[in-house]
Formats: sequence, structure tokens, C-alpha cells
Amino acid sequence: ETPDATITGYIVVNSGKMNVVLRSFKITGWGSTYPAVDDQGAYQLLIDGVTFDDGTGQGKPAILVSGSGYQPEVRNCTFIMDNTAQPVIQLAGGMNAKIHDNQVIGSGAKPAYFVYIYKDATTAVSYPGLEVWNNVINYADRFIVVGTVTGTQLVNAVIRDNDAGVLALDTDGDYAIDLRGSTNVQILRNRFTIIGTDDTQYGIYVAGANVTIQGNTITAGSANAEDLIYIASGGTNAVVEGNTLDARLGGSGCNGVETAATNTIIRGNTILGTNGASAINVASGATNAVIEANTVGNVKNADAISIAATNARISGNTIDGVTGSGADAVYLTAGNAEVLNNTIKNVDDGVGIYVSGVMNNTIQGNTLENIGRDGILLDTANADNNTVKGNTLKKVALRAVVQTATDPAIGDYAAI
Repeated sequence: ETPDATITGYIVVNSGKMNVVLRSFKITGWGSTYPAVDDQGAYQLLIDGVTFDDGTGQGKPAILVSGSGYQPEVRNCTFIMDNTAQPVIQLAGGMNAKIHDNQVIGSGAKPAYFVYIYKDATTAVSYPGLEVWNNVINYADRFIVVGTVTGTQLVNAVIRDNDAGVLALDTDGDYAIDLRGSTNVQILRNRFTIIGTDDTQYGIYVAGANVTIQGNTITAGSANAEDLIYIASGGTNAVVEGNTLDARLGGSGCNGVETAATNTIIRGNTILGTNGASAINVASGATNAVIEANTVGNVKNADAISIAATNARISGNTIDGVTGSGADAVYLTAGNAEVLNNTIKNVDDGVGIYVSGVMNNTIQGNTLENIGRDGILLDTANADNNTVKGNTLKKVALRAVVQTATDPAIGDYAAI
């Protein structure tokens, strides 16, 4: 502990050292050989109130934890990393890191990551017990990222109550929170905005089982941003609940939530709007999806809820405001769905509930009002064995126009 001192260089904490405390100093100029603090496998290293200043730029992370480093804690630190395209904290081994109440000052896509789970190009890192909370970032490229080596993952992690600022995502395949195959992870009450380029960049990417995404606020900051939350095919049993998602500045690839995984629950989210993409998109293969009690508005040039996988349950949602020619509120291209007790209003030039040539769906107890085209449409002869009952329709088929008394309607729409 050296209050108010400045260290130029780096600090190595050797494997096996116990209860080392680094507190209340500034470190800069660590260069390209070692990180500023190199934890090579210590026991309960504490880094508290340290300022890391990258100066004109450094070639290594601020903190590297490797070996068997047990329960390192990084708290109350300031990371000035606006000239360094490196991780703030890299976890290459060990377990149970606690990272909290830190501040990161970046610029554009620097630093490259806040927390990066990675050792080298060939070695997998399975990191248990990570906890990240109450950190504040102004700018960075990405927030928390699991490396690409097969088998690299987080297990039993909690990421909560962070303000991750504006994330550049300036390369194809950059995701703000990239969990890959991680399991049993909770992502709770975080806030950030994603920018992106013209490639594939997501807000949260999940490809492992039993992940909970709850209470987060995620915003698309440009038309280059893509899905705010994407559950890939390996992400079984994901729960996406109580998030506030704003894709109004996103483009045609920016769904609020998209899932390609089985047994996804999408519940109680508020989706403020989209711009050419769906609020909720259930892709082919994402069977047994539950879409319930979500509030969706301001969907532009896309279907609000699009279902392309069997056995979906769409219940208790409110959809208010869908614009664009042929943009529907609920669009089904897979069978055995239940569409129950939804409130659908103000669909300008689309259908309220569109069943596109699929069978064995139940559409019951829904309320539809101010619908430009059909209220409920069972389209083509293949739409057999569907049950439609107990729905309330008011002011539907508003765009149906009769040219003359004997000619067919222009826009041949109906309530059902």
C-alpha cells in the first residue's frame, strides 16, 4: 500500500502467495511484456483503489489472472484505458473472481474488453464462480466475453447491476456479452448500448444451457446493431424476463429477442420498438417457446411476434403499434401453437393473427382492435384443424375497400 504513489512498470504476484493486498496507488507504463498486475496463481489477491493509466497505450491487459489464482478481488479501481486495445481484466485460469465497483474510462473501441476469459489460441478455460457487479464503463469495444477456443466457458457466474456504457462492437462477430457455451449464468439488471458495424453484432449471445437474462436495459445505438438478445441453438432452457429493449435505431437484423434454442421462456419484457425486425423472433428449431406477458410497441416494417417453431405458447402479451405493408402482429409458420389472451391493437397494414398454412393451432381469448387487414387469417388450404374461439374483434379489416357494388373488394379482408 503506497498512498498517492505512482509506479511505472508492472507487478508480479507469484503462484502460492496468500492474501496479498495492492491498494491506493497509480500504475502506468507497463508496456508489452507483462500486464500491469500479473497474478500467477495467488490466493485471494486483493486489488483495491488502484488507478491503472495506460498513458499513450500499452500492449498488455491491466490485470491478468492465471494458474490457480483463487478468488482474486478487484474493487474500487479506476482503469484509464482509452489508448489500449487490450482487456481490462483477463482471466486465463483460477476461479471465483470478484470484480466490483470499478470505473473504466475508454474511448471508442478501447479497451477491447472489460473481462475476457481466455488463455491462448489452443487452451480451453472453464472458469467457475465469476461475479461482476456495480462497475461503470463509459466506452469499450465489448463487455464480458468468453474466448473462442472450444470448451472455454463460464460456470455458475453472476453478472449484475453494471452500467457498461456504449459498446462499439467494431468487428464481425463481436457481441457485448458473449457467453458461448457457458452454463448456469445469471445476467441481471445491466445497462448498455450497442453500436456495431455492418456485420453480425449482438447485445447478449448465449449458446449454453440454463442462462437467465433478467431486468437488463439494452439499446441499439445505430442501424448496424443486430439482435439485442440472441439465444443460439445450444442455449436450452434460457429465461429472458423483465428486460427493457429498444431497437428503434436498429436495422433489419436487430430483433429485440431471437431464439433458435429449445425451451426458451420470454416473459414480461418491454420492447419499445424495432426498425425492420421483429420484437420477438422464434426461429425454426426453437420448439416449446413460451412468449408471455410481454409489452411490444412501435414495430416498423416487420411482424411483431414471429413464430417458426412448433409448440409455441403466446399468451397474455400486449402488442400496440405495428406499421408497414404486410407487417403482422403475430405471424405463425409452425403448428401446434397456442395464441391465448393477447391484446393486439393498431396494426396499420397487416393482420392481427396470421396462420400461414400450418395446422393444429388454438387461437382463443384474444382482443383485437384497429387492425388494417384481417383480424385473424387462416391462410391456404393447409391451415387445417385450427381452433378459433372466444376472441373479441373491434374495428378490424379497416383497409377493405369495395370498388363497386358488384366488384370484389380491393383488399379482400375480413374479421376472421
